[in-house]
Amino acid sequence: MEEPATFRRATERDLEAIARIHVESWRATYRGIVPDTILEGLSVDDRLVAWQGWYVTPGAEIWLAARSASPVAFSRLVPAATDRPGRSDTAEITHLYALPAVVGGGIGHSLFSRMLARARQRGSDSLTLWVLEENQCARRFYEGSGMRSDGARQTRPEWLGEGVYEVRYDLELECSGT
Repeated sequence: MEEPATFRRATERDLEAIARIHVESWRATYRGIVPDTILEGLSVDDRLVAWQGWYVTPGAEIWLAARSASPVAFSRLVPAATDRPGRSDTAEITHLYALPAVVGGGIGHSLFSRMLARARQRGSDSLTLWVLEENQCARRFYEGSGMRSDGARQTRPEWLGEGVYEVRYDLELECSGT
């Protein structure tokens, strides 16, 4: 029987592990969606530099899942860059990634539930995220968690090349307060 995962807020010391999970997850998840040259060009060092910036974003929360004290998944919640009409405080999940070896074991659902609870505790009235349009596994995951695509579509991040799109998912929240 596998050891249950533990969950905690990430610290700056966790950023290298987060960068490693990010790279390994992308290479496994996006093969066939994102050009192989981009996936093979990903490096933990480059992701670490990015995470050092993302870590200090005002209002950002990064949560880490670990098994036997080894990080295996993470998620990041931030105030959304822009609120939408009729919404005053939207939270956004910018990242939710797990090592391929733990995908399907419930850790992603546990992290998502924590992000949902934190968004409510922060007083957010909705939760949003963007997912690659062709990532059917992730889309089913979010739909199974109650999120719905709102029809918005974009080509960000542009460095992924032409023909790679993201679609936005949204969930209205009832706030629980802080």
